[in-house]
Amino acid sequence: MTVDQVIFRPAKVGEEEILYHLISELAIFEKNHVSLRSLSKKNLSRWGFGEKRFFETEFAEADGEVVGYALYYYGFTSNLGYPILYIEDLYVKPDFRNQGIGKGLLRQLARYAQDQECIRMVWHVFDWNESALKFYKSLGAQPREDLMQIRLEKDPLAMLAAE
Repeated sequence: MTVDQVIFRPAKVGEEEILYHLISELAIFEKNHVSLRSLSKKNLSRWGFGEKRFFETEFAEADGEVVGYALYYYGFTSNLGYPILYIEDLYVKPDFRNQGIGKGLLRQLARYAQDQECIRMVWHVFDWNESALKFYKSLGAQPREDLMQIRLEKDPLAMLAAE
């Protein structure tokens, strides 16, 4: 199979279960225990396929099978005054890696970013994922050593909101 045989397309309503399974595969790859996640098909449907969407999904399809996805949304950089495209997930099934599918997904997202006048695309990668880091660097992407991700979630989030 070549990347020319892969179709890149937005996910459609009714494909929430496909996305759910791919996200579960990614969780296993990232060594997250799937049963501990609050992810549900209902939430995917509500937030990504409903009337008010908080994210979009691009699928990579080969021979009628979805073999990868990118889950993304738009944000804004106030210091530059332009939108950004933020990639939450980028995943290709193991049997389909190293065939240009990940790059194809990123290429499609780059086109969307250009269409929306985004100044950049942003995403995270685990420092242990050396193959992904090497791949991203080969595209010209650069890790930011001076920024770290900060999270406020669950009880601390609720306590701050309640103050």
